[in-house]
Amino acid sequence: MGARILILGGGPGGVTAATRLRERLGDEHRITLVAKDHRHSLGHSNVGVMLGRKQPDEVIRDLHDLTKHGITFHQAEVTAIDPQQRTVRLGDDGEALQADYLLIALGAVLEPERIEGLADVEKPPYHSPYTLDGAIAMAPALDQFDGGELLIVIAGPPYKCPPAPYEIALLLHWLFTGRDHRARVRIHIFTPEERPIPALTPDASNRVHAMLDAAGVSFHPQHAIQSVDTTRNFVHFENGEAVKFHFLLLVPPHVAPQVVRDAFGGDTGWIAVDPRTLRTEFERVYAVGDVATVPTAGPKPLPKSGVLAAGQAAAVAENLAAEISDLSSQSAYDGRGACYFQTSWNTAALVAGDFFAERWPAVELWEPSAHLY
Repeated sequence: MGARILILGGGPGGVTAATRLRERLGDEHRITLVAKDHRHSLGHSNVGVMLGRKQPDEVIRDLHDLTKHGITFHQAEVTAIDPQQRTVRLGDDGEALQADYLLIALGAVLEPERIEGLADVEKPPYHSPYTLDGAIAMAPALDQFDGGELLIVIAGPPYKCPPAPYEIALLLHWLFTGRDHRARVRIHIFTPEERPIPALTPDASNRVHAMLDAAGVSFHPQHAIQSVDTTRNFVHFENGEAVKFHFLLLVPPHVAPQVVRDAFGGDTGWIAVDPRTLRTEFERVYAVGDVATVPTAGPKPLPKSGVLAAGQAAAVAENLAAEISDLSSQSAYDGRGACYFQTSWNTAALVAGDFFAERWPAVELWEPSAHLY
């Protein structure tokens, strides 16, 4: 009898694990992937959709297509997880799935309502490209915006893809420049952190700051959001400042899904894992990607990123395939990752590093070039 492998989540981590395992295991082993949304897209694609440079159907893949490769797909919401028994319940009817191996890749969820003033708002006064639907809705809003204070407000770490807000700021500069009303738009970034992308080396972070300055983007560090006045369109910060906005781009609080918080508890709800194997405290239960807390050599855990999630999933898949096939080989996750940081319509830099290196911060920024775009 083959092994039953159950993967929760249809993002980069879940899909990478499913496809890698299918490549390495025989048909007698059943691989099942569960996701609430059948649409699969990479988070970086949201930026192109937001800017109107890509259409949604260009970046979406249908998870039902996994069945063509011998992977069972369930489109359903995960409503309960029992990691001790490796049992998962789905949907309103509580259908139960039992696994021999369970991989949790459910990602992070956005909870803007945690910010005072944004709970139970009939028409939210902000936009966020941190979901595909949010990026789709943002494109026409940017088309209609022709001037005023545009605020990019980061609620705080952890959040998906730490370079993204800075990349978005630079691309908005080019967007409005191309539309001939850049002079009427004042772009600001507010963050509770002390410098841009703190995982970068200080020199690399300073170069990002210089790029923002060159693009006329105002950077405001150590500004933790306190509340939003949705009547007068002001953002209030914990340091007492209040800033008017005409367009608010919010990076909302990221939290673990409620079903994960219920199953694993803890102060944050994120799932603690071994950094090299991604094992949880429960036998044959793994977690990868945004839902996991992966310790690093530095003071902060591994950032939440699709590239890093895929790398973790690949390592888990190799180890599970070896274990199921009674092979002795082991593949430790190496903590390395790289992604492109677009700096204009035709240039990009590479953000790359080893998060397990003893030297910290350990992430470098390559010089922007057309070659990297």
